[in-house]
Amino acid sequence: MHCASHVLNFAVCDACDLPPVRNCIGTAKATYSFFNTPKRQQALATVFEEKFPEKTAKRLKQVCATRWVEKHEALITLAEIIIPVSVALEGIDDWSDKAAASGAHSLLGDIQNSTFLVTLIVGRGSGIKFSTQ
Repeated sequence: MHCASHVLNFAVCDACDLPPVRNCIGTAKATYSFFNTPKRQQALATVFEEKFPEKTAKRLKQVCATRWVEKHEALITLAEIIIPVSVALEGIDDWSDKAAASGAHSLLGDIQNSTFLVTLIVGRGSGIKFSTQ
């Protein structure tokens, strides 16, 4: 028998079979995976240093496959740093490394999709503020 928290986690995960929610979580996972290399992490860190030094969250969090609370925290972090992530992806899109540039271009299209952004805002909770600062 599972504890109440575990049962709640199962219920929430099962409720997330809606395509926009499923795709948002998949894009969040893909974003984490894409930046999970030293060279790409450095590109993101450079964007933070040069253009967004006031941001407190500077790293993406991994989207846990089983814990909804950790998924939620990963979505909150992604929502808070979506603009720096987009700027970093735009820079990587210009790299001569075709695999990285292609991946960045594809991921950039995914995270700039209006359905993704709305789902991210809803998944993150109320009070989100997207600003260019």
